[in-house]
Amino acid sequence: MGMDLKNGFDEALRSRPGLANLGVVLGGVVVVAGFWMVEWVTGVEKRRRKEK
Repeated sequence: MGMDLKNGFDEALRSRPGLANLGVVLGGVVVVAGFWMVEWVTGVEKRRRKEK
């Protein structure tokens, strides 16, 4: 069953390359957003420490 699902997924990606590209783009956006959030949170912490 697992292999059938994987083969079906591979077929879907081959027939719709735009879908694969969309997945890559969304993955990149999530990584960048996560990184940006960490930077922002650590920046806020640094500013708080300076104020004290």
